[in-house]
Amino acid sequence: MANDVENEARTRKRGRWLCRAGWATFALSLALPAINVFGWVPGWVCLWSVYQYVWAILTGIDGLVRGGLANYYTGLAVTNTLFLATPLLHRLFRGDLRRLRRLAFIMGGATVYTWVYLGMVLWDGVGALGSFHAGFYAWLISFALVTAGTLQLSKKRTTSVINQQPTSFVRTEEEMAAVRELEDYLHGVVRPAMPRQDDDNQDTIQAGILSRIRRTRRPWAHTRAVRA
Repeated sequence: MANDVENEARTRKRGRWLCRAGWATFALSLALPAINVFGWVPGWVCLWSVYQYVWAILTGIDGLVRGGLANYYTGLAVTNTLFLATPLLHRLFRGDLRRLRRLAFIMGGATVYTWVYLGMVLWDGVGALGSFHAGFYAWLISFALVTAGTLQLSKKRTTSVINQQPTSFVRTEEEMAAVRELEDYLHGVVRPAMPRQDDDNQDTIQAGILSRIRRTRRPWAHTRAVRA
């Protein structure tokens, strides 16, 4: 039981640290240069540009490219919003492992969705990676870290552990005597035989009966002496 409790504590601690590392990495990615568009652009500008692009699509501004790429950027806006909401969702679902597990699966899908962008870049050749900097890769890693941490926090816990305090076992006198006999046998110790408690009680009872009989006989002996 103690090992189960320690393992669960380590798992939860690992999950919390993974999520914190993921959130910190995401915050760092916003400050780092991410993509080269006529110069290096920081991550927060890329994030804001995605939201502006999606807002323009929703409001129906003319002249925007629509289709597969537009739909993908809309999905990026959704996944980034979900990521930003994960601290609050963890706070709300911390006592509900089922909801945490569902959140972990959703974050897993969001992680795969964001990493598809890397595949789209590689489609144009490995040389296209030169247009991306540390902020872009930190953004990808942050999703993976939070997903792994959420999975750790959503693991099933042992239901057999009720009391985490060490259990004390009390042995009876017969068990203690058996343990002593076993230790004496293993170590070759010969102890003198001790009188059994039942025999001592029986002897005490017999002695009490005899003394009572003697006390009842004394008045008769005194009467006989007076008559004589």
